[in-house]
Amino acid sequence: VGWDTMASAGPERKRARGEQGDGAGAASATESLAHLKTRSVQLTGSQQPGADRGFWLKRTGARAQLYAAGFKDEDFDKPIVTVAAPYMSFIMCNQKFRVLADEVAAELERLGCKAFVSHTPVISDGQTMG
Repeated sequence: VGWDTMASAGPERKRARGEQGDGAGAASATESLAHLKTRSVQLTGSQQPGADRGFWLKRTGARAQLYAAGFKDEDFDKPIVTVAAPYMSFIMCNQKFRVLADEVAAELERLGCKAFVSHTPVISDGQTMG
């Protein structure tokens, strides 16, 4: 699902974004995003009906780390989306990428995903600064 289709105002997209008004809530948003959780399941396991219980137990260590980072039980049912941003605190031209990454992460969370913000390496030789 692309950002352009998620931004449309149709009732299916409103449900995917977790918007109220037609009786759809957060549970519907999570269910509609389940197809995005293919890789996340490999990281955290799944408790969904028919899921491999042994794999759920095997991924306990990964979930323990995520709990320590602030995950809640319901977060494990959401697709995990990484937001990569070229940010470094002392390079002025990249200062706003941190703010932008936080905004993107907040929107992903509002849509029913669990966002990870990761900062990528940044290189500056001084020539790009003017």
